[in-house]
Amino acid sequence: MLFHITERGIGLEFAERFVEFEKLLCLELYHRPEKKTVVQTDLLVFQNYHTDSTASLDLYDSVHGILIPVKLTCEGRHLRIVIDAGAIVETNGNTWRLMRIGVAPSLLEFPVTESGAYLLPNYSGMLTTFNRQEKISNDDRVYMQQSEWEKFGLINAFGALFSRGAVLGIVHSGDFRAWIRTEMNFLPGRNRQFAVIGIRSDPGDFLEQEEKAVFFDALPGVADYTDMAFAYREYLLNDRGLSPLRERMKGNSVLEYAVKAMRLKIFMGQKKPFVADGKSPYVNCTTFAEAEEIIDALIRAGIRKAIITLVGWNLGGHDGAYPTHFPVNEAAGGEAGLRRLIRKALDNGYQIVPHDGVCALYMGSPDFDYRYVSGDESGEPQSGGMWAGGLLYIACPQVFLNRYGGEFLRIKELGFSGCYYVDGLANGLFRCSDPEHPANEKEFARGQLRMIEFPRMLYGASSTENPAVYSLEFIDEAAHLQGESTWRCFKDHLPESLRKLEGKVIPFYNLAVHGIITYQTEWGHGLRKHGLIPGILQQFAEGARPSIEVSMRGLCNGDYYEDSIRDIAETYRLNFDLVPEIHEAFIEKYELLGEKAVRLTYDNGVEITVNYGFEPCQEAEPLSLKITRKGTEIFYKKYNATKEGEAIHEKEG
Repeated sequence: MLFHITERGIGLEFAERFVEFEKLLCLELYHRPEKKTVVQTDLLVFQNYHTDSTASLDLYDSVHGILIPVKLTCEGRHLRIVIDAGAIVETNGNTWRLMRIGVAPSLLEFPVTESGAYLLPNYSGMLTTFNRQEKISNDDRVYMQQSEWEKFGLINAFGALFSRGAVLGIVHSGDFRAWIRTEMNFLPGRNRQFAVIGIRSDPGDFLEQEEKAVFFDALPGVADYTDMAFAYREYLLNDRGLSPLRERMKGNSVLEYAVKAMRLKIFMGQKKPFVADGKSPYVNCTTFAEAEEIIDALIRAGIRKAIITLVGWNLGGHDGAYPTHFPVNEAAGGEAGLRRLIRKALDNGYQIVPHDGVCALYMGSPDFDYRYVSGDESGEPQSGGMWAGGLLYIACPQVFLNRYGGEFLRIKELGFSGCYYVDGLANGLFRCSDPEHPANEKEFARGQLRMIEFPRMLYGASSTENPAVYSLEFIDEAAHLQGESTWRCFKDHLPESLRKLEGKVIPFYNLAVHGIITYQTEWGHGLRKHGLIPGILQQFAEGARPSIEVSMRGLCNGDYYEDSIRDIAETYRLNFDLVPEIHEAFIEKYELLGEKAVRLTYDNGVEITVNYGFEPCQEAEPLSLKITRKGTEIFYKKYNATKEGEAIHEKEG
């Protein structure tokens, strides 16, 4: 047993860690008379019982009159700390309100001289090393907080990697109102990281009847973040009850096809410029008839398995008039043209699905209704910015389906078939303050996911963008896992405290969810920003599928279709003709060979060695890719390209 419980606290021998019960929790309290927040760190301990593996405690703040019941469980390498928030007692609540609780703040405390790093829950995961010279305090919201959306928080994990191994932390419940606090030099020469659990958003809120649970996983001897990611996968399967892709694929022909096919968006068009009433002129990027020409080009290029996703098939084009979809976009060819396109795609063996938005209410929609809009913190309608359909308001998922749920069946009757696509469903944490349909962050997020559960049943599989951990049980594909390329775009917009940590984005989430969902990390033309060849190779290094978004005329988001098809043709063949089985498999081993060189071993015997950088390492030449199946080499190529930022297409010779 790695963790153990004594009469005084919790021990973790291999890491030489001991957390005294008195310091197990750090309380953040609001003083109502002075409108100030104070911190309480020393608590009185009343033990109800304890063994070597379990304990029940009441931790009492005698200064402020707050009693917190805590249960501890140790099982092998696992530690569970559970707080029953609904059983918290505030005997002086007129003066003091408990707002947040820091959990085990000293467990992941290390000297700055220790060789190690903290895991941050941003993007697909970030690592920040211990060796910081200045005092830094940084809070990262578990999941994506709208005011700091540039962090793209997707995971509920944190932890420390150090000389003797690693400890993985997970905010298992209470995760919809939680933060990971990373403090460098909080005392001179001392760093720490811990989870902070929200008890209230506002001092006037009542205590919620919810358990708040933080899990820890001890990993002695671990040398890098990869085993932390695999331990996180174990948590997703065992504690969250997720099922592997290959199990869900059995008897589901739609999902079996989709896992081994390329996602391809075709942009039909949208209104420009973006104005409040959504009445700008429509810009035509692709008609339905022209989309049939794109299908012909796919066939000629040998791309025979694709999930064709029509963006802007609906009224007003892309983001044109949600929640209204009908009549079908007349400028693109109307319903008759759409049905012909769908029939051609299906006759040629492709899936074809709508690109849908199910959390938006646009001012330009003929069905706009304020009664279904969520209320923000001030009680006003919750705005989502200006888009093609006009001013967007965020729908409240508590009531949205009551009026607009019938659209799903009407859309399906057009003949669409394949892995259904929802635009940005799991982005950002919202609350609804409308007294007719209130929702906290958890209720709001889970309510949004109900909107994808029904079409998933109708179509057989589903996909959404930027899926946080809480959405994994509802989807089969991540249309975009935000990683290093996204960080490059937004790094200058991050909070100063996070920039000072100088974190490095890692594929932690990718390694954990591969084989639970399938995913892509960047659309094809987006790779050109930092080099097409390095970008394609990095997708192999991160277990990602290739994907493209195209149009006949480059007037919207899509790339010119012939360029994207040309760029993606070889990686399509490798991913979906040569080794399609990798996309349903678990990554069994992930070896870091160099700064940008890795070897992935899948649990079905496929091994990929790739160097997506320009520097050689002992086992992989620069810009090289080797694929073996059960020890037999089936592909090798060394690519020739100029430096990053210049490589648009492969150079000969």
